[in-house]
Amino acid sequence: MNVEEKRARQPPQYAEQVRVFQAHAAAFAVGMSIMFGVNLLTVVMAGVAGSWSSWWSLWALVGWSAGVAVHGLVVWINRPDRPVGEVAVDGSPALNGPPS
Repeated sequence: MNVEEKRARQPPQYAEQVRVFQAHAAAFAVGMSIMFGVNLLTVVMAGVAGSWSSWWSLWALVGWSAGVAVHGLVVWINRPDRPVGEVAVDGSPALNGPPS
């Protein structure tokens, strides 16, 4: 596959990557809302809302948001309008660079 064919294929691939990232971000928002609600309900019912150690949903927030951030970074780095000569995450040269 030559450079022109790769360039022609990249926008649909990028659109799919963005769609998957948006689904991941939406799942994060819904999932964290549910987790925070359950955590809030349980700590209020247990009467330990003032204790930081009872807020386990913060650990899920930290971990999952790191995953969403890395996913977003990968999608951003693999964008079709990446500057010439910039290297993709997988080490491949930019598809929009000069043919080699």
